[in-house]
Amino acid sequence: MPGELTSPVFQLCKDIYRKEGITAFWRGNCPTLLHRSCTSGLTFFVIAACNRFWKKPSEPRKGLDAFQWNLAISSTGALFSISLAHPLDVVKTRLLTERGNEQRYYRNTWNALRLIRRDEGVRGLYRGIGLSVTSAVPTIALNFTFFDTLRPLFESYYKKKANKLEVALCGGVSAACASSTLFPLDLLKKQMQLNGGRGRGGSEEVYLTWQDAVRRVYRQDGLRGFYRGLSLEIFKVVPGGAILFVANEYFLSWLNEGCVR
Repeated sequence: MPGELTSPVFQLCKDIYRKEGITAFWRGNCPTLLHRSCTSGLTFFVIAACNRFWKKPSEPRKGLDAFQWNLAISSTGALFSISLAHPLDVVKTRLLTERGNEQRYYRNTWNALRLIRRDEGVRGLYRGIGLSVTSAVPTIALNFTFFDTLRPLFESYYKKKANKLEVALCGGVSAACASSTLFPLDLLKKQMQLNGGRGRGGSEEVYLTWQDAVRRVYRQDGLRGFYRGLSLEIFKVVPGGAILFVANEYFLSWLNEGCVR
C-alpha cells in the first residue's frame, strides 16, 4: 500500500506490540535506571573530586590544555563507574533482548543477576567488560569533554552564562556526537554480552572472541552492520544527555544554596 510505514524500526515496534503487548517496551527499565544512575553519579563525583583536588583555580586551563584535562578526568570517572556498574549493563542487555512472554528465563533484575551468577559464574556478570571499557568509557568521556568544550564556547560567543535550555542543547549535542563517534564499539559490546545468555534456547557461545564478532557482523551486513540501530541510539541519547546535564545544574544549584545557608 502506498505510503504505508515499512521502516525496520516501525516493523520492529509493531512486532513487539503484537507479540508481547505495550509493557514489553519498558522491559529492562529497572536495570537501565540503576545502571545510568550509578554510572552518571559516579562519573560526576570523580570529575568533581579531580577538579577539587588537582585543578588549580589560579591557573585556569584554556584551549587544548583544557580539552586534554577534561578528557583525562572524564575518562577516569567513566572507567571507575563503568567497572562497578557493568553487571547491571549485562542484565539490562539480557532482559532487553529476550523475546516472548511464555517461559521467559529472566523474570526481573534480581532474578537475572542470580541466574547469571549461578549459570556462568562471576565471569558471566562481566561479559564484554573489555569492550565496555573500550566503548562506554571513551563515549562517556567524550560526552563530558564535548559538553565542557561547547558550553564555554557558547558562553564566550554570547557573553553570558548559559541558561537551562542552552545547557540542555549543549548536553544533547554532546551526547549525539559522542555516541555516533563510537557506536560500532557499543554494538560489539552488546553482541558480546549476549554470549552465554541461556534465555529459552539454552546456553550458547554466539561469538568466540570480539574479533570473531567483528568478522561475523561484517560478513553479514558489511560496514553498515556496525551502525545498525544508530538512529534509535541518537533518539535515545539526545534527550538523555540534555536531561543529565540540566539535572546536574539543578542539583549543584540546590547544593550550593544549601551550603551557603
